[in-house]
Amino acid sequence: MSVKLKLTLIYSAVMVVTLAVTGWVSWAFLSYGLFHDLDNAIMADYERAKTAIERHSDDDIAAALEELEDSVPSSLFIYDTESGALTGDQSLGKHVLSTLTSLEPVPLLHSRDSTTGQVRMGIGAYDASTPGKLLVAARDSNFIYNVLDQYKNILYMAIPFALIIASGTGFFLAHNSLRQVRVITDTAEKIDPAKLEDRIPVKHEDELGRLSGTLNALFDRIHGFIDRQYRFTANASHDLTSPLTVIKAETDLALMKERNSEEYRQALTVVSGQVGRMRLIVEDLLTLAGLDAGPVPQDSRELNLATIAREVVSRWETPIKNKDIKLTQDIEAETWIYGNNLQFDNLFDNLLSNAVKYTPPGGRISLTLEKQNGEIIISVTDTGIGISPEHLPHLGERFYRIDRRVEGTGLGLSIVQGTAQIYRGKMEVASKSGEGSTFTVRLPVNEERK
Repeated sequence: MSVKLKLTLIYSAVMVVTLAVTGWVSWAFLSYGLFHDLDNAIMADYERAKTAIERHSDDDIAAALEELEDSVPSSLFIYDTESGALTGDQSLGKHVLSTLTSLEPVPLLHSRDSTTGQVRMGIGAYDASTPGKLLVAARDSNFIYNVLDQYKNILYMAIPFALIIASGTGFFLAHNSLRQVRVITDTAEKIDPAKLEDRIPVKHEDELGRLSGTLNALFDRIHGFIDRQYRFTANASHDLTSPLTVIKAETDLALMKERNSEEYRQALTVVSGQVGRMRLIVEDLLTLAGLDAGPVPQDSRELNLATIAREVVSRWETPIKNKDIKLTQDIEAETWIYGNNLQFDNLFDNLLSNAVKYTPPGGRISLTLEKQNGEIIISVTDTGIGISPEHLPHLGERFYRIDRRVEGTGLGLSIVQGTAQIYRGKMEVASKSGEGSTFTVRLPVNEERK
């Protein structure tokens, strides 16, 4: 059964049940109102008759009732419970009153069947001195039952029409409501998983419109991921194939004929260099694989980032001096975080490596570590060649390199960004071509232990 049909049936059932309940309640209120008004009118006539009788003697009771016939809509009479005598209007048969024995001074209301139909009566003793006689004010109540029967018939007749209207309306509403679902389905069926270029049209900002927007955002992320995977595959293939090509060429050249020891040494030096390059790539890939594996490793502990930063700086002091670069550092002591020592060592190492690589001799590099506004901020600024705006969105992608002539694996910033992300932080880049760059890593303070 389709969702459209289910919604139509549910809507129709709800409408019919609502109409039935509403009809029954309205019928009950109508019945109560009609009988309440009739009872009030009967009791008013009863009180008028009782007052009139009290002004006459027992011999003039019949005359008093006759005086009230034109002014009182109810039929009035006196019924003697002992003798069964009936005084007044004779239209009401004695058999209707034969079972009445109430001698209560307070009048009671009764419904009885008569020869003409249903009769509503107000009955009570009109005089304490004559307890065996009852004053009766009666009115025909057939019109109320007729009205209620007609109202009930109207409700019965309305239910089929309401069912038809509800079914048609429910189908129309379900059809219109599910139109966006059909658009989503059709678009999803047409999307090529290899491209993901199609998007779902969004016309209304309702729940389905927001769902469509969410799916479009998901497609955008998947499309970006696929593009990054394509670039990763292409760059990885190039970076991994190049050393192998060089190694193959050098070994083939060395084996073509007998070489002297110096030529073999040169060939092995080239091979060793390319193997070392591949080893660095593999190590970086393993580091990234560890970051991709999930949250903070099990061997994590409380770390002082200031200590790690100083250790990494000490390793880079010699390469920085050899390149005639000035390094300044502003490291805030006692900067604690819960994490893995090796991961943060790699983070500082790759930030400094990137700065040294792209800063020319005579340049400056500054390292800053501080706590500010609930964050740990790691910042490395250089006066290097800078980065063009078109490259900024791709920094952090694996094997992405602005200049492939520069030595490196193209994975350093990917490691920095991956490390920041698993600690719920982020990496930011501010750069201007020819003026240098600033790489900033923001990490939340008091990171929960995993």
